Amino acid sequence: MALSDAPANRIRLRLLYSDTTHVWREVPLPSTDKGDNGISVATLDDTTALVAWTGIDEFGIHWGTLRGKTWTEGLPIQESGYSNRPRFRRRPSGGQWLAWGTSQPYILISTFSEGAWAYRQGLYCAYRDGLPQHYSQSPDLSRDEAEYPAVAWGAQDITATSTVCVCMSDESGFQMGEELAGSATDISPTIARDVNGDVWVAWWRYFDTTTWTHTYTNATCTTPSITTQGSQHTVSWTLSQATPGTWWAILRSTDGNAFYVAARVQAGGNPEMTWIDPIQSPDLPHYRIRRECVDARYQWLSPEATVSVGGSSSRGGHLILARLSSNPSGRPIRYELRNATSGALEVRVFDLRGRQLFRQRQYASGSGFDTIELDLASVSPAITSGLYFVRVVDASGRESPTGKFVWLR
Repeated sequence: MALSDAPANRIRLRLLYSDTTHVWREVPLPSTDKGDNGISVATLDDTTALVAWTGIDEFGIHWGTLRGKTWTEGLPIQESGYSNRPRFRRRPSGGQWLAWGTSQPYILISTFSEGAWAYRQGLYCAYRDGLPQHYSQSPDLSRDEAEYPAVAWGAQDITATSTVCVCMSDESGFQMGEELAGSATDISPTIARDVNGDVWVAWWRYFDTTTWTHTYTNATCTTPSITTQGSQHTVSWTLSQATPGTWWAILRSTDGNAFYVAARVQAGGNPEMTWIDPIQSPDLPHYRIRRECVDARYQWLSPEATVSVGGSSSRGGHLILARLSSNPSGRPIRYELRNATSGALEVRVFDLRGRQLFRQRQYASGSGFDTIELDLASVSPAITSGLYFVRVVDASGRESPTGKFVWLR
């Protein structure tokens, strides 16, 4: 694909193809001289290419197929607003996914199979500011073997403030997109998903450099410690490990029931984190710390803390879940749990879709060191070979970091 100057200083699209990199042939494209606002190419078989593009200030997507030396242009995909940056991705069940940006607060996605386009659907994002005046741009789709790709795109509001959105997917389809914390002024994301189902996103930051994030973060934190000076409250917590670049939300409540996000703080190289509540009040608010994730499998909340009458709260130790054994041949899987409160605890096992498959109850000794043994061979219905996740909740309601293991029957 290439762009070149056309007569009258217009920009026209040129389609070139080659069996080698030595000789290029051009296919005339009579439909547009409105310039380039994105182009993408995919293969339908070993002799046919599928091409989609849109021009500057054009409504909809142009497309066509190149079979051998024969170019066939299809009827444009019409839209009511401007379109931009189409992107293909192979669909494992056959055909191709195509996503593109719009002048609306959503991107559009469709599939091409057996010579026809399916009805397009919009993928929306839960923007943090709650305003609808966003338009979407430059979507990217993960290239993996899942039927539904993970999708990332850029968005801008009416003040030209940009951000990055990510839409996760599972076997049932696409979920509501999430705006990535800390991605203000960022553009042009690209996305990948690994064999474990974890998603990685990288993007360009204006006036800076590239940055990235991923869905799997196993760090947790202590119960927040709260100190007061007059009517001002300072919330402090310690991460179980240094995780530079991760985001942590401070949840606030006046009654201990309805919590809302008061702020989001990005971690640096130091596991110690602090936030000063800008709301100065003589009341005794409640706080919790939430690990920010775009994947619901990794949601985690700290225990609740509140300001005591004396003006401070105590800080508890965090749970540590350490793997002691692997599972090469179906033998039990062993973990060491540290810092658990004395009393009943619950071990929970989840699959890649976040479904709880198994739970096991036992008692923590209160010594700070307990052994957990998972004998999944005796579970009914049988758990098949694959990747699974484990999490422990102790008697005080604290959750451990999420552990991963591979089960082989």
